[in-house]
Amino acid sequence: MYRSLLVLLAAVPMAVIAAPPPKGADKKAELYFPTNVGTKWLEERTDANGAKSEQSYEVTKVQETDSGYRVRVEWFPASHRVTQAVEYLVSPAGVTRLNGGGTDFEEPEPVLKLPAKAGESWTFKVLRGDGTATCEVGKEEAVEVPIGKVRAIPVVQTFSADPVTVCTRWYAAGVGEVKVVRKDKDKVTASRQLKSFTAAK
Repeated sequence: MYRSLLVLLAAVPMAVIAAPPPKGADKKAELYFPTNVGTKWLEERTDANGAKSEQSYEVTKVQETDSGYRVRVEWFPASHRVTQAVEYLVSPAGVTRLNGGGTDFEEPEPVLKLPAKAGESWTFKVLRGDGTATCEVGKEEAVEVPIGKVRAIPVVQTFSADPVTVCTRWYAAGVGEVKVVRKDKDKVTASRQLKSFTAAK
């Protein structure tokens, strides 16, 4: 019912990765989403029945603006016959979803605000249906994924029109989303984790 998107993770096996960059490091390393055209990744999805599938994504366009990088991501889902796309605004202030499914949002959706502070929350209007979505930041933690562990910031998303659904996304510095878990009535109904990641320069 509600949109959820990609899971990203740098391919560093059996290690805790994505620690905060040192002072003076490349500014792009401080961002929480890839901003180079040609960056590709493959995610593994698991549905409520445990069935697994894969989906690949690619950054196809990046425009530098006064507010940050406007990043276009494209993918070709097996359930569609046309390429899908979404655009984000990426900056040191966070990551904001601007559109999706060919529709510009009336109100951009801030999916991560930086600097992250545990307990901070914000609300935005959802595109489909009535109601709002509320995001609350948790404390950075080590998250287990198929290729190892990553230090990431959890953001728990709830919906006013569907209070039994909770979607948690973890974000890592220099990479972006590393894991997504959706629960309905405390039961996991969907999850996504990165299987491979190729960063473009």
